[in-house]
Amino acid sequence: IKIIVCCLIGYLLGNFSPAYLFGRLKGYDIRKEGSGNVGATNAFLLVGKHAFFVTAALDILKAFAAWKICELLFPALRLAGPLGGAACVIGHMYPALLGFHGGKGLASLGGVALAWHWQWFCFSVWIQRFGWYRCCFLFFICCCSFWLSLSSC
Repeated sequence: IKIIVCCLIGYLLGNFSPAYLFGRLKGYDIRKEGSGNVGATNAFLLVGKHAFFVTAALDILKAFAAWKICELLFPALRLAGPLGGAACVIGHMYPALLGFHGGKGLASLGGVALAWHWQWFCFSVWIQRFGWYRCCFLFFICCCSFWLSLSSC
């Protein structure tokens, strides 16, 4: 039952979509405008820079919070944090509240990385900022795979 609770906490936090709220405040249904994704990039395209930074920060924060809340609630369950974080990313990508049409999950994945190893999060942000724009998502996935392989040793 602890595993189910962790997944529910993460998924419900992932359903919170600041990009959708910013779009609604400006009169857009962000799912039907721009790229159609409910994420920070589309918020930037439709609403502006401020919406991008706030949306990205809140998407990172919700996954980080899901990880830490689950860790605090179930300290004996070793996978509580990762389950909550992964469920939050899934909740961001497939939110029930928005008809299972969400964002790409990159910022939420960043929140999981931040909760797991903040150094890798900082490195991935640095890589994205200074030149590897087109391959950053692939790089981020590779880093996550690398973390998984290290944690299983």
